[in-house]
Amino acid sequence: MKTIKLSIALLPILCSLAFHSVNANELFPPSDEPDTEYQHPYKVGDIGPSGGLVLSVSTFGNVGVEAAPYDMEKAGHNYGPNSWSELLTWQEATGYLSYYWTHNDHQDWRLPSINELITLHSLQKEGLETNMDEMWYWSSSEFSTTPDNVRHSYIYSFYSDEDMKDDPRKSSLPIIKTGWLAYARPVRSFTWEVDICKEFSKLSIDDDEVKKDFIAGWPKEEKEKLQNSECAIKYSIGDTGPAGGWVFSLNEEGTHGLEAAPDDVRGRWGCHGVSLEGKALSRELGGGVENTKDLLATSCHGSIATEVANYVLNDYDDWYLPSHGELHLMYSNIHEIGNFQKTGGFRNTMYWTSTTNETYKNSLRFSYIRDFINGWSNLAEKTFYFRARPTRGF
Repeated sequence: MKTIKLSIALLPILCSLAFHSVNANELFPPSDEPDTEYQHPYKVGDIGPSGGLVLSVSTFGNVGVEAAPYDMEKAGHNYGPNSWSELLTWQEATGYLSYYWTHNDHQDWRLPSINELITLHSLQKEGLETNMDEMWYWSSSEFSTTPDNVRHSYIYSFYSDEDMKDDPRKSSLPIIKTGWLAYARPVRSFTWEVDICKEFSKLSIDDDEVKKDFIAGWPKEEKEKLQNSECAIKYSIGDTGPAGGWVFSLNEEGTHGLEAAPDDVRGRWGCHGVSLEGKALSRELGGGVENTKDLLATSCHGSIATEVANYVLNDYDDWYLPSHGELHLMYSNIHEIGNFQKTGGFRNTMYWTSTTNETYKNSLRFSYIRDFINGWSNLAEKTFYFRARPTRGF
């Protein structure tokens, strides 16, 4: 495999990421402490690459957010630093940022999320120079009210504690009307390349369990890139997979395979009496992906495939209904992967597969199941309400 360089795609709003700094000392007992620690190019409170205050950095310090050193102003077409800042509507703020506003030759500035504003205020209270005025500030975080469906944006107050008294600092304003005004402090996201394997080597991280602990807070995109590198984590059957499921199938290297969710969903197979026209027939490992796509494409009402496709665990939403062969392999490894329903009546222990069969008489009424009491497999009426175990590849 090749060594990869990690370059994270920038997100419009990075508040959803778990930004934090990592201290390698926390990962090792004193006797195993490595000779070197990863040195973050930027830390919270530093001056960022375009001259702004760094609000956050990610695990390896390769993704960060910085706030501009001054607010936006509206003065004809001269947008720049001044001794004062003007109030803007939300549309003006977003429009100027999209088309006009620059600082230190960077044009990728945006409105901060509400969480980024909260972070900025916290840094100000810690004594860092933010140059924020005592005023309400726009955020990029929007929501709709009900039942009128009016779009709002969260705003945040930088007034003093004395002025705010017991009033909440977080509020909101409609963004479709032109009369609502607030200040705007641009922020931008920045990134640079990091060789993950090189950094693991510097930190003497070569144990797979330590790697798992180290990347626990990483966004899934970073985890996926690590898993495609030469220093990928090697899993074993029964391990907890990247998304939090049970690993039940692996390649020879142990770096890629299949994981079963730790929970069941329940429902009817759907498409009762409906021909899938030769689709959803795969029994192979990996075949559940296409089978599930075929089921979803038919839009059969109440399909178990829909329940599985809607399943989300630890931000992973790429689950599918396992094929006949995949569910068989789960059963074969049942002592290692656990949490399957193995007791109770007939309807409690049956699990749907995504594999159907249209060659038998009345076969449009049936699809394959597996009983997790004794492992036998058969065709069952599609209207039966059985369990299903979401599955994904990694």
